Amino acid sequence: MVTAGAAGYGPLAYISYTIMAPHPGHTVAAHIDLGSLKPGQSGNKTAEAKLNVTSPGNYTIILLHAEKLSEAFSNFTVKVTLTSASFSHTVILTPDEDRATLQLDASIYNVTITVFYHVSTTPEGDLKAFHEPLLVIHPQGEDNENESD
Repeated sequence: MVTAGAAGYGPLAYISYTIMAPHPGHTVAAHIDLGSLKPGQSGNKTAEAKLNVTSPGNYTIILLHAEKLSEAFSNFTVKVTLTSASFSHTVILTPDEDRATLQLDASIYNVTITVFYHVSTTPEGDLKAFHEPLLVIHPQGEDNENESD
């Protein structure tokens, strides 16, 4: 039994809830760790993600932090391959070409993300990244202007 306060009044019940509004899909993100890099170093790294699209339509994939990547890397290329039971498509993103639009059906997609990089011999700007978003996907027309860089 819970006592409702010394004066005989107070809260009789508490409630907590989370309403999950329908979304056009959800993702299980890939985590890509390039480790500690030196000027002039090249390499590539591949990771896997999952994308569940519940509403078919046009979707835009955006490479974030284009300016930062351009200052630190002389080459930074991201190859994104989406595959489902009936669909496979690859897009290439760079700091100069940082978005691509695809028409996707409602499906679960396996996403393979490969980063190809070459660190500039004279890197500039912010030379660290820790758990920063690299790629985002939105239904076309719902791009957040702040995510362009």
